[in-house]
Amino acid sequence: MLHLGHIPDATGGAGQPDLELARHTIDTIAMLKEKTKGNLDDQEQKLINTALTELQMAFVQDSKG
Repeated sequence: MLHLGHIPDATGGAGQPDLELARHTIDTIAMLKEKTKGNLDDQEQKLINTALTELQMAFVQDSKG
């Protein structure tokens, strides 16, 4: 959410969206999800699935303009 500008920056100012960095972060989490498949308990799997879905939905909304 930080790279999408949804979280204030370290100075407390409005966050600046960086869609390229946000896309990279989403891709990294998706890769971690795939690499950890079968090694996570149900709670961990739910957490990564929920986080990835929320980030993807926010990215789509923000990239539409």
